[in-house]
Amino acid sequence: MKKNKLSKIKGMPFFRWYVGENEKVNTKRRGVIDLGYTYPEIIVDKTGIRPDAPLMYCGAQDEAYKIVRELIRKTNKPFLLIGTKRDLERSPLLNLDRHAWCADHPVSHISTGNGIMELSSGSGETFLELERYIHGWGSHLLIICLGNGLQVDAELLNRLDAIGTYILISNALGRSIRNQEGSKLSVRELLSRMDYLFVTSAGNSTRDLSDILPVFQYEKYTDHMDIDFHQDGPVKKSRQNMSINIGKRRNAGIVAGQARTLEERKIFMEDELFDLQRRGGILIYKAMGAHVWVAEVR
Repeated sequence: MKKNKLSKIKGMPFFRWYVGENEKVNTKRRGVIDLGYTYPEIIVDKTGIRPDAPLMYCGAQDEAYKIVRELIRKTNKPFLLIGTKRDLERSPLLNLDRHAWCADHPVSHISTGNGIMELSSGSGETFLELERYIHGWGSHLLIICLGNGLQVDAELLNRLDAIGTYILISNALGRSIRNQEGSKLSVRELLSRMDYLFVTSAGNSTRDLSDILPVFQYEKYTDHMDIDFHQDGPVKKSRQNMSINIGKRRNAGIVAGQARTLEERKIFMEDELFDLQRRGGILIYKAMGAHVWVAEVR
């Protein structure tokens, strides 16, 4: 016997209530390699980074010293350490290796062997001399301390890129840039022009660091409840040639569900980078291939 269908449901989700949200992050997709608590030489060996291209260390000099010392051991070039008196006074970088000569101002021709250039200040005149002569210093690995009087601008960075092998060290990225009318350089652009980054502290520029790091895809699961309001009919039922109007009925129901989406996010958000820095961690970034490592230095 065929049953009569008494209602035809017309429903729509009236209100969606998100009761929970769980972001499932696939570590392999994120692509961050954790080297753990380890030595500087292991960090340099595991990452394969060499001082053969533009490199920047964002952090204090006593932290930079351990990494820079290992990088120097990976090159046959002598180094030239450049900074103001404020940078180099009692600096651990002075202990990188024995130096053969010193200078107190930029010169057109530099001597062979490891050297130190302790500038009296980062004045405009000193900066212009540095910009004028630096193209002739390609025989050395240049290690330049920024933020305490000495700065770079777009033109000086272009000249450094022409040399190709240099290390910038800064604990204050905002104070490391010299902007003039017609020659603008942002922190984000400075970071993005580096082939390699080592970061233990980015300070107020942490957002700029987050923006230049790669993104990754992840699966996002969101639990929700749908509260549906619907009504029946109206449907008429015939009985012995008589038409009876049953009328409308209103009903409500709650349906639980889960949505799954594939989304993109930055490999490190700003708060995650702050947390990494607070815990004494180091982030290493290699632009070629967008490789990222984290570690704690012994």
